[in-house]
Amino acid sequence: MQSCSLVADDMMDSSPLRRGRPSWYKVNGVGMNAINDAFYLESSVYYLLKKYFGGTPVYTNLVDAFHDITLKTVLGQNLDVMANKIVLKDRFKMENFSTIATYKTSYYTFVLPLRLGAILAGLTDSKLIPKIDTVGLQLGEIFQATDDFLDVYGNPATIGKKGTDISEGKCTWLICKAMELADRKQRAVLEQNYGKNDEECVLIVKKMFQELQIDEHFRQYRSESMDKTRAQIAAIGWRNLRLQAILKLLIRGIF
Repeated sequence: MQSCSLVADDMMDSSPLRRGRPSWYKVNGVGMNAINDAFYLESSVYYLLKKYFGGTPVYTNLVDAFHDITLKTVLGQNLDVMANKIVLKDRFKMENFSTIATYKTSYYTFVLPLRLGAILAGLTDSKLIPKIDTVGLQLGEIFQATDDFLDVYGNPATIGKKGTDISEGKCTWLICKAMELADRKQRAVLEQNYGKNDEECVLIVKKMFQELQIDEHFRQYRSESMDKTRAQIAAIGWRNLRLQAILKLLIRGIF
């Protein structure tokens, strides 16, 4: 399911690289057939679910979880694309970033795996599941903000792709924070140069990010958000120590 989303996302964003290699649609002989390949990958999910879980008590819940999260992810991708059509003065607000991150990233990257694990583990506590989802949503937002940060500040050789968020005018954590901090003159510079497919404009935006110390603000946001996530895990309660341990392990493994 993730591969399906990434194949489609790379095409919609015209991204040349994915994890240091050509995006699937850029591979010789693939091209627009990558659209069909994305459908193939999604269909394979339900083939595999039926093959390994068909006839079991959890089958219907697993299928429902995939359908639910797939729809939310499609909505998130649409929000990401349509954000460029919002009036400029209303586009780069932190609530817009959070909504896009929630639907485009959090649900399929974190909430879905956690929910599937809960189904397989037989967790049916109606009060516990929303707490698990909350942790997943918070981790997803941090993950997306980190991805936005690396797009600008990361080394392409290390992160496996060349940053294009500035030239594409994406509604990222960085530009939303910059708009929050900028005075009228700085905001005018950002509005004039952000979203232009021009290397000089990209450099001007990066220089403005540096002037506004966006990297330091990001590190503070990340630290505070991780503390909030740990508090959410602690709120799950002592009766679920094994679940808490797994969630803490997840944080250590990814962040």
